Amino acid sequence: MPIISDSEKLKGLFDKYHDPFKKLLAIIESRNENFPKPIFELIEEFNDSIAQCFQNDITDEKIESELKNAEQKITKAILVCYKSLIAFIYKDMKRFIKETKKPGLKLISEGEFYPAFMTLMGKAKLKVRNARKLELQDQLSSFIYYKEAYEAYREIDELIDEKAVAVNWTKIKAPLSLPYKIFIFIFTAIIIPVVISILFPCNFLNKVIIFCSTIFN
Repeated sequence: MPIISDSEKLKGLFDKYHDPFKKLLAIIESRNENFPKPIFELIEEFNDSIAQCFQNDITDEKIESELKNAEQKITKAILVCYKSLIAFIYKDMKRFIKETKKPGLKLISEGEFYPAFMTLMGKAKLKVRNARKLELQDQLSSFIYYKEAYEAYREIDELIDEKAVAVNWTKIKAPLSLPYKIFIFIFTAIIIPVVISILFPCNFLNKVIIFCSTIFN
């Protein structure tokens, strides 16, 4: 087996593989059972490049080329992890807003939650926008921007977890939406009386009323 001249770089690649890549992969698994397909392809190419470095007849120049290729693959794999996690969290945020509704959001923690939530949302969206702009110019350079965007979305995630009890309580006591109020009105004012009139004819109801009046009088 040949001695790799740039062993420090090889060690750095394996360190990057274990942290942050494997940690991010574990987070993806905890949030979503399906791993993004590009990740497996990139890691397979990463491993292939590393394996090439241990060929008996390989030159130092070839080793340097394979290590550079491996670094690009692991960086892209980490980038896919960040982008996937951002997408997962953003989807959860939209569901959270839909379930809680704007009036409910403003009631959480006596109004303290909503400004903090909206500030973090604005910050996270701005970082994603900046990351996408840079990605058009240089995908690998956008790595750090997507990392910052993920950390911004993770702050929102942590804020919601921190206020979980207050959020659940607000969902219970939040004001009813207008469509739901209309439905309740129609149900109580029209549907229930109609059902009662069908089940209990007028003569029968009159007899019940007379019977009750005689008892209480």
